[in-house]
Amino acid sequence: DAFGLNARESVEFMARMGAEIGWGKIEIARLDLARRELEITVVSSPFAIAHGESKHGVCHLLRGVFAGLASGIFECEVEAREVECVAMGDALCRIVIA
Repeated sequence: DAFGLNARESVEFMARMGAEIGWGKIEIARLDLARRELEITVVSSPFAIAHGESKHGVCHLLRGVFAGLASGIFECEVEAREVECVAMGDALCRIVIA
């Protein structure tokens, strides 16, 4: 409940702030508190665009920021995987945190 925000509001706040500072259009694809899972999508990730072609996801900053947020919300350690990335030829970037 940082700043009086619930879990969803906290993730929405970070997504809005990230978009405002140029991290791309970030949306919550899924937030399941009971299963301790968060999935976000990112359209126009500047990290993927700047990096260019890759065999692996390259949005490490986004993975780290949202993993830290999810860890605080879920009160446990989490792992963040970028399962889709523009740098890998996907239409958008998708990060799954659990």
